Amino acid sequence: DIDNRLKPILDQIKDYEYKITNAKKIIIQTEKFENELDKATNSYKRAMIHEKCEKILGHGSPNKIKNEQKRKLKSFERNLEKSKKRAIEIGKNASKTINKIVIDGNNMCHSNDKFVGLAPLMKSISILEKRYKIILIFDSSIRSLLHCSNNDIKNKFNEKITVHIVEGIADETILDIASGDKFCYIISNDRFGEYQEKEVVKKNRIIRHEIVDKKVFIHDLYINEKFD
Repeated sequence: DIDNRLKPILDQIKDYEYKITNAKKIIIQTEKFENELDKATNSYKRAMIHEKCEKILGHGSPNKIKNEQKRKLKSFERNLEKSKKRAIEIGKNASKTINKIVIDGNNMCHSNDKFVGLAPLMKSISILEKRYKIILIFDSSIRSLLHCSNNDIKNKFNEKITVHIVEGIADETILDIASGDKFCYIISNDRFGEYQEKEVVKKNRIIRHEIVDKKVFIHDLYINEKFD
């Protein structure tokens, strides 16, 4: 699966490396033509050099070609660097061993501070529960948001999912459940700035998500799903 994800990016890297090599060769050729033009003793010789340049490189002005290739070279090098970083990121994610995930339930029910309900959470869990043990933690405010009791909320999930509703704010409970287990990660967009001493925060075992236009994204876990 990781090989399949990496293949198009590795192909991109090879393509950019080829384009960079080719651009550098063309720049060297243009510099040779410029050197010949500097040494040309009359207009006829210069015209012949321009004609030769056009025949080989497609344009008679080596300076114009060189400047164009230099612009392309910078673009290729930037894109190559981005592709390499992306490949490294995929490799890093692939190297993570995850056995258990603690989900910040309230957090995954909001998009841009707007409550969107359980749908993105339910869609994510339907995929994640096939791979990991899932512990779902809610703030007490979820009861009023959903107009449901604790039991009603728990009954919305199958028995394999551990669901806990905290009496108050769930942040510290989420962090403490995930701490002490290096194979346990949290899904939340909370930065937990006031809990920097917590082991799971220090080790950066927090996975971000996005909810946009009826789609939920958890890029680190390769989730890109529509929800109703």
